[in-house]
Amino acid sequence: MENETSVVEECVKDGSVFIEKMKLFFNPDFCRRAAIVIVAIVFLWLIYAVLKKIFKRVPDEKLKPRVKNIILKVLKYLFEIIVVIYVLNLFGINLNALFGAAGIAGIAIGFAAQTSLGNVISGFFIIQEHVFKIGDHIVVNGVEGNVETIGFLSIKIKTFDNQIVRVPNETIIKTNVENFSALKNRRICLYITVPNETDFSEALPNLTKAVESTALVLKKPECSVICNGFDDNGTTLRIVAWSKYADFLQCKSNLVVAINAECLRSGIKIQYPVFELTGDSMKIKAELCADGEKTSMRKEG
Repeated sequence: MENETSVVEECVKDGSVFIEKMKLFFNPDFCRRAAIVIVAIVFLWLIYAVLKKIFKRVPDEKLKPRVKNIILKVLKYLFEIIVVIYVLNLFGINLNALFGAAGIAGIAIGFAAQTSLGNVISGFFIIQEHVFKIGDHIVVNGVEGNVETIGFLSIKIKTFDNQIVRVPNETIIKTNVENFSALKNRRICLYITVPNETDFSEALPNLTKAVESTALVLKKPECSVICNGFDDNGTTLRIVAWSKYADFLQCKSNLVVAINAECLRSGIKIQYPVFELTGDSMKIKAELCADGEKTSMRKEG
């Protein structure tokens, strides 16, 4: 019985000590500071939310999306830094000593962060040069797709396979960038090989008319069908047409169908590759045959 009483007394004593410590910690001064912190954070967050909403409502014609995106990121970082500094200062933490320690650590981190710094500097050059904007169709370092975001360290490209690829800004500065959507129109270039004995005085005008009458092909710049070169296999024709960027794929498909139909109508034979297997050694000989003749196999005896 006495043991149970002593246990209860110790528990009460420990509880009393804990309550006293909590009272010392949550003193009126601490509660006042905590209330000030909560009010300040809410106030700063409201200011940040209002500024964010204002910038988002600015039309893209007045403020480009990539610049708008960067400004919003800067506002976010400023909001977080101001809140942290204000809270530390309010609770009496020596910021000078903290910054001194951060400076020493910053030197060490700086050597390890040279790549990141290079990406940040490259990011400013990318923004300044206006090489591309969000939504553009680009190819950079073998990656093709539409630009999703432009950041301080990298850009993100959404490929046509529905994947997000991150490309560092420094890589973009050091390599060639192809922007297919920078201009309104795109050129479509196709090649076909026809027999050397083709009557080009009729074939070229007929193909040109077929290309010009194809749906989605632009009238200006003008289309062209020329003899690009010839050899023992036949004569290569180079067919050039222009379309709007948004119609590129569909227009190219229309051209292939129209050219094939005109060749069938005019009796123009398109050369196709054929493989001939000869001899017991199964040596493959690549040739060209006219009008899509089937692959032939012959065993020499």
